[in-house]
Amino acid sequence: MHRTIKHIFRTNAVVVDLPEQAPRSIHQRLSYAVAEKIMINEGTILIQHFSHFLFFLELAHFDLHSELEAGFINEKKRIFFSAMLNGDISLYTEDAFPIIIAKSNTCYVTYSRKGKFSYKLEKGNYLFFYICPRTAWLKRNEKHYPLIGKFLQYMKVNRKFFDHMPSCAIDQKMYALIETLFHLKNWNQTIFEANILKSLRSILDHYQFLLDAKFANRPYLLKDYLEKHYHESINNKVLAALYFTTEKTLIKSFKKEFTTTPYQYLIKIRMEQARNLLLYTALSPMEVYNRVGYSDFQSFRKQFKKHFGFPPSECR
Repeated sequence: MHRTIKHIFRTNAVVVDLPEQAPRSIHQRLSYAVAEKIMINEGTILIQHFSHFLFFLELAHFDLHSELEAGFINEKKRIFFSAMLNGDISLYTEDAFPIIIAKSNTCYVTYSRKGKFSYKLEKGNYLFFYICPRTAWLKRNEKHYPLIGKFLQYMKVNRKFFDHMPSCAIDQKMYALIETLFHLKNWNQTIFEANILKSLRSILDHYQFLLDAKFANRPYLLKDYLEKHYHESINNKVLAALYFTTEKTLIKSFKKEFTTTPYQYLIKIRMEQARNLLLYTALSPMEVYNRVGYSDFQSFRKQFKKHFGFPPSECR
C-alpha cells in the first residue's frame, strides 16, 4: 500500500530522508522501515514507515520545544488502527471542529474520507503509531473483527467524513504485541512476511478483545441501543427501565464514558441521520422529521436549526 497521509506544517519544514534506518539512539527503532527526519520551528519529528501490499504503518516521534499546530491531508478514504504511546493529541477538522482528544496509552480505530485535518500538540515528547490495513482485507476477515466490520458498514451507510470507535487503554498484552511488531527483523523475507502479518492480526485480535470487554458494559450497550432505535419514542425513564437501573445512575455512567448524556447523544444521532436523509435522498424536511424520532415538525425544525445553525430547508 502507498502512504496516503501527507503532513503539512504552518512553518517551513526541512525533510531529510535518512540513508538507513532510524538512529540507534531511538528506543522504538523499526529496522525494516524507511526513516525521515522533519525539522520545523517547533522542534523535530522522526517518522519511520513501512509499506506492505496489505497495509501501511507509520511510527512518529515528536520532540517539541514549543506548541505545535499542524495538520495532514488524507488522500484516500481509509481505516486506521491508531495507538497514542506517549502524550495526548487533539484532532480537528479543517474548519476547527473537534474530533477527538486521543489520550496517552490508548488505542482506537478511526475511519476518514479524503480531506484535510489539523492537530495540536503541547511542548514535549510524543510517540504515535498507526496501521492502515486494506479495507478489502478487513472485510474478508470480518468474522475475526465483527465490531470493526460493523463500524465500516456504519460509515459506509452514513457517509460520515470522519468517525472513530471507542478508545481502549493499552494493556500489558497490547504493549507486548506492539513491541513485537516494532522489533521484527527482516533477515529472511519469507519468515519476515509471515511474522509481520501475524503481528498485525494479533494486534487487531486483541483490540477486538478489548472492545468486546468494553461493549459488555452498560454505557456501550445503551449507546448501541440508541444508534439502532433513535427513530423510536425514547426517554431516560424508558432507558432506565430497560437496563434495570435508575435514571440518575444511567445518566452518570453514560456521561462518564462519553462526556455527554444519553439524551444529548440521541439528539446528535437524530440530527446526523436527518441531515444525511436531506443531503442524499429526495425526501423533504416534512418527510424526514418522523423518520428520525420526532412527532411534530416544529420541534424537529427548532432542534435542527439549534444543532446546525440553519433550518432543514437549507440543507441541500
